Amino acid sequence: MVRDVEITGDVDVIKDVEGLRVYGSMQSRRGNYILQNRRLRIERGEIQFQGRPEVNPDLNIQAETLVRAVVAEGGEAESVTVRVTVGGTLSRIFLEFVLASILDLDCF
Repeated sequence: MVRDVEITGDVDVIKDVEGLRVYGSMQSRRGNYILQNRRLRIERGEIQFQGRPEVNPDLNIQAETLVRAVVAEGGEAESVTVRVTVGGTLSRIFLEFVLASILDLDCF
């Protein structure tokens, strides 16, 4: 479920003998997306339509969420930011999850 997403863009839909083709892009600068009762804050996103015979846009979306996790052996649970990247195309989505606080540790 998407909630409170600000979207801008320019999209053209053209009908030809092969069907509909969609060209252009849509951008999101901010917003929220709810997935399995978890709020993801959309940092930025872009959906590009390349005019393919099937509507299968390219995706490039970055979002963040907070989770409770134990980040050190014997440590206590703390809030950790998880950065989520959604890429690929609508028919072949790939997801990347990165624990932001692990990246911010001084020991690396």
